[in-house]
Amino acid sequence: MVDSPSLSYDVAMRLLSLRSPSRTLAVTAVAASLSTAADAQSLQVNGKFGFLGEYEISATVAPETANTSRLFSGPMLVKHVGICTHDGRDEKDGQLRLQMLSYARVRATLLLDGHECTFSGRFSQFGLLTCPNEATVPLRLWLK
Repeated sequence: MVDSPSLSYDVAMRLLSLRSPSRTLAVTAVAASLSTAADAQSLQVNGKFGFLGEYEISATVAPETANTSRLFSGPMLVKHVGICTHDGRDEKDGQLRLQMLSYARVRATLLLDGHECTFSGRFSQFGLLTCPNEATVPLRLWLK
């Protein structure tokens, strides 16, 4: 048994990237061993979005209440890292809200410049970020 709850969570997320038949069994075993305290700690979330991955996301989210380990929120920094020019500042502050649907599935809301954008998908896999009056763009989120 692992002493550190955060280490167990990191191990579970790394196991998600494995492509072996035993992956499901291994991830299930590690996820089942996670305590409520491990789920309730702050999470470091990183990501990239845009057709060429020209924007990076970094956020530290914490549980919204002490009674839940499924809803997280916290400050987010979005940084333009693309080589092409764009309108606006290179770095913007915002807010990230996460709802953990399972050990890998997540629903995310990004609040940036007064807009509320949504994403539903799996950690470490591309999904679509939908913003009002904007083109839908690829987004990938992962836990650090």
